[in-house]
Amino acid sequence: ILVGDAIVGNKEDEVYDLGMFSVWAVDGLITIDGPEHIKKYMESAGSSPLPMLSMGSFPCRLTDYVFVSLIKACDQTLQHLYDQGCRDIVFVVSQWGFQDEGERGEAYHNFCDRAGLQEKRIIVDPVYQTEDSRKKVKEYIALNGIPDAFYCFSNEIAIGAYKGTRDIGLAIP
Repeated sequence: ILVGDAIVGNKEDEVYDLGMFSVWAVDGLITIDGPEHIKKYMESAGSSPLPMLSMGSFPCRLTDYVFVSLIKACDQTLQHLYDQGCRDIVFVVSQWGFQDEGERGEAYHNFCDRAGLQEKRIIVDPVYQTEDSRKKVKEYIALNGIPDAFYCFSNEIAIGAYKGTRDIGLAIP
C-alpha cells in the first residue's frame, strides 16, 4: 500500500493512524513524505509493525528509507531565476512547511545569502494551500508591489500563486 500526505491528510495537527492498515491483508507500507504519520504508527504498533519503506524529501529514520535530495534542483531553480534578472524572490510556503522547510527552505536561505538577496516569505494555511496562496499573493502584491518571482514550496501553492497573479491581471511567462 502506498501512503502519502495527499491520502492521509496534511494538517499540522492531524496525524493519521497508519495502524488501520495492520488489519488489512498487506505485506507492508510504502510512505511518501509522512514522517509524523510513521512515527505515530511505530509508537502504537508495539513489537510487530508492518514492514515499511519511507520515501521522499523528509526521511523517516525509524524505517528503511529512500531519501530524495532537493538541494541541487532547488538551487538550480533559484539560480535560473537570478540569471533571468530576478532579485526580489519571495518564498511561498505553508505553515506546515515553514516549521520544517526542509531542503527547499535550506536552498532558499543559502541562495539568498550567497547572492546577497533579502529573504522574504509568504506563509499560507497548510489545509487550504491553493486558495490561501491565491489570496495571500494578492495581498502581498497590494502591500509590497510585484516581486520578480515567487518560489513556491509545492505545486498546490504554485497553482494558487499563479491564480492570484492572474486575478490582478498579471501575465506569467
